[in-house]
Amino acid sequence: MHQEVVMNHYISAILMGEEIFKFYEEKAESSELKSMLRDFYSSFQNQREMLKEKMKEQGYQAEEECSFLQKNAIVMEKIKTSAIQNDFDLCFNVMKSMNGALINAMKYLNKCNGNISNELLSAAKSTLSNYDNIIGKVKNYVLKQMKTTPKAKKKETSNKTKTSKDSVSKSTKKSA
Repeated sequence: MHQEVVMNHYISAILMGEEIFKFYEEKAESSELKSMLRDFYSSFQNQREMLKEKMKEQGYQAEEECSFLQKNAIVMEKIKTSAIQNDFDLCFNVMKSMNGALINAMKYLNKCNGNISNELLSAAKSTLSNYDNIIGKVKNYVLKQMKTTPKAKKKETSNKTKTSKDSVSKSTKKSA
């Protein structure tokens, strides 16, 4: 497979990610999450531009079009995203999607490893750390949003009451 074909396919996968993150941003309820998703979208754009520049330096023409299968995947993700009811579920979907993108990108780069220059391979590999970064930021956002549920508070309160009653009955027994 020719370097230009390999890198154009890789760029189209990043473009697919950009399209999908537009849906995620539209679906997000929290302004903080919307902002985070917008930043991720921008990071994809920056990566795509960086890869296009690297290709140009090596005399290749970068194409920016998703394949038929990628377009179908975008539609399917839009349908799946439309069914999501809250930011918590959206975040899990984002993490799952990014994990899948990371694995697929690594498989693709491994498969094409001998077909692209070290400079282009290095540029493509640099995009993978962004995927890890996105997963980590979304995970931290989810953890930050978690609060003690009323059920957990009630259980905690009933344990304190039980402990207090046990202490009173033990001190009553000792004095008797």
